[in-house]
This record gives sequence, C-alpha cells and structure tokens, in this order.
Amino acid sequence: EFQLNPVDQQNRIKKKAGEQLDQLIGEQPVKWEPLITVGHTADEVSRLVEEKEIDLVIAATRGRSGLKRLILGSVTERLMRVLSCPLLIIHSPKHEFIDPINQEIRLKRI
Repeated sequence: EFQLNPVDQQNRIKKKAGEQLDQLIGEQPVKWEPLITVGHTADEVSRLVEEKEIDLVIAATRGRSGLKRLILGSVTERLMRVLSCPLLIIHSPKHEFIDPINQEIRLKRI
C-alpha cells in the first residue's frame, strides 16, 4: 500500500529547492528563504511579497499559448498584474542559462 504524506512531500520539495538555490547562489550575498504556501499561486506570491517585503520575484514560464493557455491560465501573466515588486521572467527550459554539467552561469550579456 502506497501512501503519500503531503507534509513529507513538501519537506522533500523544500529541501531539493534549497539545495538547488544554494548551488545557484553560492557565496553571493543574497538573502533568500524557501517559502511554501497553499492557494492560488499568484495571489499567494503577491501576499508573501507584501508580508516578507520581498524585492524581486523570479518566475519561470514555458510560454504556452492558444488553447493550452486559455485552459491552464497563466500564473506569470497574473503575477505581472498583481505584484508590487519587480518580476524577472525566465523562459525555460529552452533558454536555460545554467550549464547542467558544471552549474556555471552561461549568460554572456545582460
């Protein structure tokens, strides 16, 4: 019998996200913390921005269009409308800017 404990799953996701952020951020003087919440994604992110006084939100998008976007909605589009801070949108996975082998940033010009 297989049972999935939502709290255990959240903790695994939080741990994995933390490990990935540690790799990306490294020794940079950036303060971050993993936040897990339940609800409509854009509304919850907006609430956390206000509550935690967050300076920047980074969101990945797959760039869906047409019927898929109509049915699924667009969290990133809603974030653009509701956030009170800047939003950095990353189109993924097509334009990944972290090398998957050596974890180096592949940005040449910003």
